[in-house]
Amino acid sequence: MVCVPCIVIPFVLWFFHKYLQPFILKFWNPWEKKSIATGDGPPKGVEPENTEYLYIQQKTKDHPVMVFGKTTCSYCKMAKKVLDETGVNYEFETIDNKDDCAALQDMFLKMTGERTVPRVYVGGKCIGGGTDVFTLHNQGKLVEMMKEAGATFKKED
Repeated sequence: MVCVPCIVIPFVLWFFHKYLQPFILKFWNPWEKKSIATGDGPPKGVEPENTEYLYIQQKTKDHPVMVFGKTTCSYCKMAKKVLDETGVNYEFETIDNKDDCAALQDMFLKMTGERTVPRVYVGGKCIGGGTDVFTLHNQGKLVEMMKEAGATFKKED
């Protein structure tokens, strides 16, 4: 037998994200004034020849939509699910099996102000993490951002 909270809590969360959050965000958006790194050069205190910086810059330059994440991260799965729903072709780089995982996350902190994954880049600019991607999609802004960045989309059969 399943307990009541196991049924009620997921339903409440689904209802909130599906109906209440988009309604609230029409009037108040806490992410609107969030500073996002522009990608106009290395952040303060970072050498332009830094290996991690160059790696991130090259990956985001090569792919219009680039996601850095980990295999067991639930927010990474959320971001991937949203991107899959849009039908965009994106690159997902798993960093938890890399030797320089901690150094990459430290570079994310310097570049974007956050060390956590996923770090989602559209057109070479970080748009945030899993919840930011979810919110942009709910606001109807994500697909337009990706189109402006030159992203390609899977054809529907």
